[in-house]
Amino acid sequence: MCSGRGKNKPRTWQGEEMTYLEYKYKVEFGKKEYDEIDAYCKKQNIAWSASPWDLDSLEFLKQYDIPFIKIPSAMLTNDDLLTASIETGKKIIFSVGMSTDEEIKQAVDTLRISKEVYNNKHDIGLLHCNSTYPAPIDQLNLSGIETLKNKYPDFTIGYSGHEMTLGTTVASVLLGA
Repeated sequence: MCSGRGKNKPRTWQGEEMTYLEYKYKVEFGKKEYDEIDAYCKKQNIAWSASPWDLDSLEFLKQYDIPFIKIPSAMLTNDDLLTASIETGKKIIFSVGMSTDEEIKQAVDTLRISKEVYNNKHDIGLLHCNSTYPAPIDQLNLSGIETLKNKYPDFTIGYSGHEMTLGTTVASVLLGA
């Protein structure tokens, strides 16, 4: 869902000029598509989830029985979204690509406090990642996994890879992700 900033900013998509908001409605899934994903995954016994980018999107996702909420790294500083995600009672997973150490610490503190307030018993997952698509191998900094494990031992640490090879994902597991 769109936050309002830049919604009327012009852009070109597939050779057509439109506002960001018009683009958003062309490319984002709606209820019909999410219902289809949900039905298919239930039939195949597949767990699925999605990333809310704002409170409206989170509210939309609450109608589905998803096992976790995945907070995108760009929303790591949205304390309202972090707190509301904890309120769902679901496991929270968030990426830290594009984030500073201070932003990560603030998000961790917000999630810890909210977890206690809302008595959420689920673990919180924190994912090391490089937010470039595709991510250059020489910029992955997989040692960041160990750094996060040392700083946040009470969180489950994982890896969100956007690179084109699988070897780095295997390496991330060897590093403890």
